[in-house]
Amino acid sequence: VLGLSRPIQRVKTFDLSRTNVAIVEEIVANPREVEELVVGFGNEDLFELDLTWLSSVASRFRGSIHVAVGNEPDREGVPGATVANAIRQLRETLPAAKLTVPFAYSIMERSHPVEMAEFSKEFTDNFKDVLSMMDYFTVNIYPFLSAGIKGVPLESLSDPSMPFLSAQLAALRVAVGKLLPNVSLPVAIGETGWPSCGAARFKPYSFATLDNSLTYLKS
Repeated sequence: VLGLSRPIQRVKTFDLSRTNVAIVEEIVANPREVEELVVGFGNEDLFELDLTWLSSVASRFRGSIHVAVGNEPDREGVPGATVANAIRQLRETLPAAKLTVPFAYSIMERSHPVEMAEFSKEFTDNFKDVLSMMDYFTVNIYPFLSAGIKGVPLESLSDPSMPFLSAQLAALRVAVGKLLPNVSLPVAIGETGWPSCGAARFKPYSFATLDNSLTYLKS
């Protein structure tokens, strides 16, 4: 039993490691605690999908099943064709499941000004077809990195209205719209956060403090 004090909306796993498979099985056995389950397939899992196990999970889970197909595959050299093939197999096996691929925000060639946002050419050349196959776009985004590397004012990152994060997501939506003008593709945040400490107190890690982390998570 997960031991949650109240039900939560969503749980996402990372890959099919033994620990993550055990977590999924525990959630399936206690379905009232989780409403939406995102089963993550790691990049190495895409070359030989365990569709039998996933079908079993889907048949037993009472909530909504999603599948994260890889994790930042472009950064690990996984071809777009491999990801697309995995999506086709998953779509055929689990037509009711929602499919997504988590990408890092580094796929953006330009994000400022927002209206000029666009993906990198390398990304579009390899993954344009993949984007058109997904039910929604998942982005892994860590604004604190921009505070140290790009000199973005801390206030724009930690303010309760989160203007910088909002601008980054708006830029992503613009880039998606330019690439797929006739497709409505919702955007979800897969990974985010703010470290509470750093091994060295220099940029970009000088912003890694407990107070900043707490402020970001609360916002």
